[in-house]
Amino acid sequence: MTHDAEREPRTAPSAVSIRSLQDYGDLEACVALQHVTWGEHCREIVPPAVLLVAQKLGGLALGAFDRTGNLVGTLFGM
Repeated sequence: MTHDAEREPRTAPSAVSIRSLQDYGDLEACVALQHVTWGEHCREIVPPAVLLVAQKLGGLALGAFDRTGNLVGTLFGM
């Protein structure tokens, strides 16, 4: 007999996939999501060119995409 604590945890299929922002459509979706998150009047939105250059120089510009391919979250770091 096996105790619950000894069982292997079950993993559900991921609801999102995380990957680098790969094309201009991804970059534009990231900008649009920033506007939705922070408001249209936010002056600190990271533009597509900066996201792209950051990736080229070793930074991160990642997206979390739902099963239908919609961007639902981002991570940016330099």
